[in-house]
Amino acid sequence: MLRYDGPGWGGAHQKAISAVKYLQFRADIKSDAVGLWGISQGGWICQMAAASYDQIAFIIPVSGPGVTSAE
Repeated sequence: MLRYDGPGWGGAHQKAISAVKYLQFRADIKSDAVGLWGISQGGWICQMAAASYDQIAFIIPVSGPGVTSAE
């Protein structure tokens, strides 16, 4: 597991994609089994990253907020 605290900062979904790519590059990790798990705002980040990078195997958005990201 690789963890970072990025929600709220510009380009957080790009950081998530970079983390996925890093893990996929490692020889000891199955590159086609790397996904994202995020809580609240992190759930948005998971969805944004998966929409931008199709090599993310799965996402687990947990307790997403009840408003849009603009709100």
